[in-house]
Amino acid sequence: MAIEIKLLGAPSVSIDGIQVRPRGRKVWALLAYLVLAGHDVARVHLTDLLFGEADDPARALRWNLTELRHLLGPDVVGAGDPVTLALPPGASVDVAALATPHLSSVPVDSSRDLLEGMTFGGCPAFEAWLVNQRRYLRSRAADLLRNAAIASLAAGETDRAIDHAVRLVALDPLEESSQALLVRCYAVAGDADAATRQLEACRRLLHSELGVEPSDAVVSAVHASPAMVVRSPAGGRRAIQAQIEAGRAATRAGALEAGVECFRRAAAESHSLGDLELGLRSLMALGSALAHAGVDRHQEAAAALHGAITAGRRLDRGGVIAEAHLELAWMDFLRARYELARVQIDAALEEAPGDEAVRCLGLWMRGKCAVETGDYAGSLADLTAAVELVEKLDDPMRRCYCLASLGRTYLMMDERARARPLLEQARAIGSAGGFAWFTPVPECFLADLELAEGNVARAEDLLDGARATAVAVADACLEAQAMRGLALVHEARGNDEEAISLLTDARARLVAFPDWEWTLAHILDALARITAEGPHPTAERWLQELEVVAGRSGMKELLTHAYIYRAAAGDAGALEIATVLAAEVDNPALHRALATSELTSN
Repeated sequence: MAIEIKLLGAPSVSIDGIQVRPRGRKVWALLAYLVLAGHDVARVHLTDLLFGEADDPARALRWNLTELRHLLGPDVVGAGDPVTLALPPGASVDVAALATPHLSSVPVDSSRDLLEGMTFGGCPAFEAWLVNQRRYLRSRAADLLRNAAIASLAAGETDRAIDHAVRLVALDPLEESSQALLVRCYAVAGDADAATRQLEACRRLLHSELGVEPSDAVVSAVHASPAMVVRSPAGGRRAIQAQIEAGRAATRAGALEAGVECFRRAAAESHSLGDLELGLRSLMALGSALAHAGVDRHQEAAAALHGAITAGRRLDRGGVIAEAHLELAWMDFLRARYELARVQIDAALEEAPGDEAVRCLGLWMRGKCAVETGDYAGSLADLTAAVELVEKLDDPMRRCYCLASLGRTYLMMDERARARPLLEQARAIGSAGGFAWFTPVPECFLADLELAEGNVARAEDLLDGARATAVAVADACLEAQAMRGLALVHEARGNDEEAISLLTDARARLVAFPDWEWTLAHILDALARITAEGPHPTAERWLQELEVVAGRSGMKELLTHAYIYRAAAGDAGALEIATVLAAEVDNPALHRALATSELTSN
């Protein structure tokens, strides 16, 4: 039996090529929820989600499940509790490429919304879930189209790259990074006129809609050129090697632009010479340098890293391929593209299964992605394994990262006794190991712990030190993180207005430097909570912004927080929504907070 399910746009199901339709809209709602949940779902949860307003909720659920079994077959939809969905091998589900993507995934019809046009007014919890799933799936579609366009560009498939970039821009024409990519695709394809036309169209759109000019990233993309064809350097391979070494020396000395130019030249000369080995080395060096140079450089970084992966496959260099995947994952993590980051990490681990350094870094990043998306069991498993591995590697910097991240996961679970020694050890290693620039990370987490235990002065001292270090190394994101903590110090002392002012300032800094989206999300979380509990005139603005950021990035716990805060602001139905959303997060601290909120509201 061949099953084809379409949930984007007008939903439909085809069995062996024949379209079949259920009775009732809620059958579609059930199907969408079961498909996207990705696991068995308790009947009571489905009842609360979709049938709470029915005279007999359990009977309404049974009727709709019976319809779903008639639609797909009794072997596909289970009759027990929890409810199972077991699609047969080969079944086609259009949202699968978005919900659980692969590196080769390209969404077929990414312009359509989940259950497009359908509303479920009597089911506020499901409505909230649906709105945020639409945000999330649209964001994942953009991620996959962006990845496909850059990969095609790196492979020299410019027509395909342009096609993907055109679809990407259609999803959100005001997203400047998408516009920059399309302009770059035209330019690299050698169509300077099309690149200029797209830049001017973007300029007109941004001016009319937002009253702003295109960013430097969009403007500079028009000057991107096809793979340079240069004369073979007089010194041949030796001259190219010298370029690579000069680039490394320049980047180590802080002269990024000079280093990047050396790497670009080395890549072009390697291409001209037909030297795949030197091409791999130069592309990897270029991609790695740009991956850590700010979000405006990420498109060129990704193109270089995809080129390195292509060269690495031809040379059978699994270790280098893994390194490139991890750099791509890091850029995805910074922009809260957690699902795509996980795909890149898994690809890296598959390429170099015996490399403990790759495994340690991959587990560390995957554990960080897991905690942000509400998977605490996964986060603890990966970060604990990373800590165990790093002990064998004699790498104090990486050890500091792993300890701080594991400590933060325990802190988010409110397991302070486990969090404290990990965070203090991470701070001590950073201070003693010559990389004190990292210490603001464990210091900010330790400050949160001290605030939770009522040690306000100690928290303030930690945060003052963290902010000073962040300013000294010109890290706007770490500074914003320290400012968030200092705002919570103000709140603990009853100075809510000062707290709100500091948080809005921190948010503004992150909008100017949009690298660490998770930091922005947690700043918005604090803003939404403080203003909702006030209540404050700006509360609705921050609640809405938190919902958008958390929804599109899959930060399920922070999305749940938004509805807990709405309840604190007087929204009588918000706790019901929060309870449904919290079912997808395995953090006991969240469920305790929700229970306390329910007791307070009763």
